Amino acid sequence: MAPVTECVKGVKFQWTPEAKKGFQKIKEQLTIAPILVLPDFSQPFELHSDASKVGIRAVLSQDGKPVAYFSEKLTGSRVHYSTYDIEFYAVVQAVKHWRHYLFHRELILYTDHDSLRHLHSHDKISARHAAWSAYLQQFTFDLKHKAGVSNRVADALSRRVNLLSTMTIQEPGFDSFRDLFDSDTYFSEVMADVRAREKSEFSMVDGFLFRGNQLCVPDCSPCLQIIKELHGEGHVGRDRTFQLVKASYFWPTIWKEVERYVERCRICQVSKGKATKAGLYMPLPVPTQP
Repeated sequence: MAPVTECVKGVKFQWTPEAKKGFQKIKEQLTIAPILVLPDFSQPFELHSDASKVGIRAVLSQDGKPVAYFSEKLTGSRVHYSTYDIEFYAVVQAVKHWRHYLFHRELILYTDHDSLRHLHSHDKISARHAAWSAYLQQFTFDLKHKAGVSNRVADALSRRVNLLSTMTIQEPGFDSFRDLFDSDTYFSEVMADVRAREKSEFSMVDGFLFRGNQLCVPDCSPCLQIIKELHGEGHVGRDRTFQLVKASYFWPTIWKEVERYVERCRICQVSKGKATKAGLYMPLPVPTQP
């Protein structure tokens, strides 16, 4: 694929033997099994991704049958990414490419880089990883390890896990949200509009209320736990914590509660440098001689 893309990237067109060979191989792969099938939105999707120092590639499939293919050649600074970053980047780019298929759909993400499964257990993560992680949390997915190319799309799905299960909240639990929206001061009016099918940015998915891609959280204890888990991944400060929470969740007092939690975070207060006022200006001594 790379020799073909090199011919159409704003340079003088030159059809090389390598490009001709690559183009012929593309045609052969598109006309032999496995042939693409139409997506079935009642079934979960499977996304297999892989990466190398040359580029990234991914396959979106269902029940072992490919729905679509994706590839991207690495350029610029991405060529110098670590193996971990390239594998992570492959997952994020593939999900972005098929986001119109995957919003509010169950998805199994397969990757051959096992350490990606333990991202949320890290004490600190970089700003880049935090941004990628926040984006992925908009989707319903379970991340699984694929042991090399031998473990292909034919792996059977053993369970369906969605965005709600990525958090470790147990009490009162996300399942209770279904019964709390109607009694909530703010969301009860929203629920009435949704049921009346009035034009609204809110929608119902499997009994849960969403604002766009954000899961609505009624006035209950998980609000604090959500902030605690997302802030605790890297203690990234008030504004960044707010962005992480807002990427996947919504409730009317979200900013106020994030601000209050970060102000009271002991680790952040200990790590924060102390700034003191410069004080009054002092006059320079008058010289006694030239």
